[in-house]
Amino acid sequence: MNAKEQESANPHGPVSPPEAESRTQTSIQPADTGQGTINPAGMGGVEYVEGYPKSAPREITKLPDIGEISYGITRKIIGTDDRVQINQTNAYPWSAIVSLYIESAAGNGIGTGFFIGPKTIATCGHCVFMRPQNNPSAADWATRITVMPGRNDSLSAPSNLPFGSAVASRSSLRSVQGWTRDGKPEYDYGAIILDSELGRQTGWFGFGAYTDSQLVAMIGNLSGYPGDKGGGTQWFHASSVSSVNDREVFYTIDMMPGHSGSPVFSITSQGRYAFAINAYQWSGDNFGTRVNSEVSANLVTWKS
Repeated sequence: MNAKEQESANPHGPVSPPEAESRTQTSIQPADTGQGTINPAGMGGVEYVEGYPKSAPREITKLPDIGEISYGITRKIIGTDDRVQINQTNAYPWSAIVSLYIESAAGNGIGTGFFIGPKTIATCGHCVFMRPQNNPSAADWATRITVMPGRNDSLSAPSNLPFGSAVASRSSLRSVQGWTRDGKPEYDYGAIILDSELGRQTGWFGFGAYTDSQLVAMIGNLSGYPGDKGGGTQWFHASSVSSVNDREVFYTIDMMPGHSGSPVFSITSQGRYAFAINAYQWSGDNFGTRVNSEVSANLVTWKS
């Protein structure tokens, strides 16, 4: 097998629409807090959020998100709904988490992403490349995605979009063959590359490929834009990591449709570092795509 054939067979082989330009980079860069205020870190590796933790149950109304085109309803509340709303979404790290409005030939929907560089947003593969359950031959890239950092529809316009919005065309999207070709959930990750450096205002997350022992000792923080809350407000929860394998991280963090693509991150002495991209529920726990060495290498490439 020659080098080109090996690259084609690699499920982590990066792919993009034919009209996209190729980009390369080899170094990893840390988190950046942007130009606004910074949320104070809480105790024990959990973000400080007013009113969290809480124990009062909430009624759940399941609304579809873009991931249901590919896999149906695949996220859940575990026990009591302990999510709380983020009100100061103009402060880092909430500012670096983005609401996505995704348009595609298979249907439109919502999702979440997070900045990992000045122009680059990491998210799920199923937020950028649709794989319709009822029509696999119709699998294709989203036609365009509207990116809204720190969206907060609890406020009136224009305050609900503290950093405005940006539109990413089809040529701005990235994923890997393990998702676009094979549809395997363990390869369900991708990226959106903007024309502008909006991330310099919002800040961005660092990311890293941690060991199994490091991961199971971590607290996972997650915040995103669930559809059961209307899709326009950001909601947070945190929990310890339950287990890991080579390509996935499992946890009991509450999530619902729309949380696809949210960062699962740790608070370190260097800043906020994502170690998984939130995606699914399976056999009790929710889980995300692990930022292993292959995922990290592609995120670095897309970040350039």
